Amino acid sequence: MQAPFWAGITHLPRQDGQARTDALRRLATLTDGLTEPWLICGDFNTATSSWPGGDRVVVVSPAKLTYPADEPAEPIDYCVASAAFRLDAEVLPGSASDHLPLLISARQTR
Repeated sequence: MQAPFWAGITHLPRQDGQARTDALRRLATLTDGLTEPWLICGDFNTATSSWPGGDRVVVVSPAKLTYPADEPAEPIDYCVASAAFRLDAEVLPGSASDHLPLLISARQTR
């Protein structure tokens, strides 16, 4: 039997780098206070290499090009999870947004 888990979504600012960094720090503080397991998916509007706190133990879905939808060149949509998950990501076709939809498969490993 799989354990219950916390789930959330986010959308971080694209144009204001400082606000985005501040939001990523707040997100790290929030997840530090959650009991595992947890996962948060969304539009992070930046590559994972720019995220503060890179020494934290989290699982990030594989980078997939999702933006812009008409000619994807940036991986900015992700799922971030506690170490209790194994994540896979698949880009789906779509035209309802400026991003391509991302299907996340999350499997609890403990």
